[in-house]
Amino acid sequence: VSDGGLISRATGTISSAPTFDGVVDVRYTSSTATISTGPELPTGTTTLRNLTIVADKGVVLGADVTVNGQLYLADSVLNTAAYTVVLAPAATIEEDSIWVVQGLVQTTRTLSSSVNETFGGLGLEVNALGAAPGSTTALRVTGQAQSIGGGVGILRYFEVTPTTATGLNATVVFHYGELELNGLAPADLAIYQSTDAGANWTSIGGTVEQAERTVTVTGLDALGWLTLGQRATGCCGQYTGGYTGNTDCDPLGKMALSDVTRLIDRVYLSKQPLCCEENGNVDGDPDGKMALADVTKLIDHIYLSKMPTALCR
Repeated sequence: VSDGGLISRATGTISSAPTFDGVVDVRYTSSTATISTGPELPTGTTTLRNLTIVADKGVVLGADVTVNGQLYLADSVLNTAAYTVVLAPAATIEEDSIWVVQGLVQTTRTLSSSVNETFGGLGLEVNALGAAPGSTTALRVTGQAQSIGGGVGILRYFEVTPTTATGLNATVVFHYGELELNGLAPADLAIYQSTDAGANWTSIGGTVEQAERTVTVTGLDALGWLTLGQRATGCCGQYTGGYTGNTDCDPLGKMALSDVTRLIDRVYLSKQPLCCEENGNVDGDPDGKMALADVTKLIDHIYLSKMPTALCR
């Protein structure tokens, strides 16, 4: 196959691998049966440029593959089975909210401080405002759910491994597909994080944008494994009769300077999640966002008018 050539496969099989004289594009177009990839798909890490899946019966991967240009899906599914699609450092992936790769997709990118990284469209964005993560590998697993907080997550999670693992102060945007919700309501989603390879998960909250199908969290010191699950309930107002403001989770339910300090740190400084994120919504914002108004309301409650904070939502 000449440099820049195209292999287009609908049905049938190829018995032996072609000789590739340079980069090649591969396209699958079957509308009659599911296709398993064969020797037409290069195994070399620099040979395959673009991989296009427009076969509406789906394609099953038969070996690991590295895409150097674009992986494109339209009205079809690519199932990686026991293998992995690797996106080279400059490669991109284009899917829609329904037609996504099922299985494993991985890429490694170099992340700098204060630069938003999209990992080629993998569905995860990281903008580290603190330490630069450096060379970072992101593995996306789709079609499997993690057990979290006594329930289950959506059918997508990421394993993120940066060179510099702490001090990141990162904003993370988690994208999800509409068929990956696993029975969960989009409005109730929150980001969950595991720092021990999925053994334990902690809800770190996040802001949901349903139209964009994203959940965003700020101030992460580390990354690790990330997924989406049901927003944690029951912690808000646990020691305060259902009122917000106990940002340090004092078991006696007292609100004092330490709560103001913790809330200021959450909103403006380290931006590390609270022990119970919902406790920080002191002004009762319907979107649950924490800002200056929450700090002001908490100070007013403790030191000035002493009017009650907002009830937990």
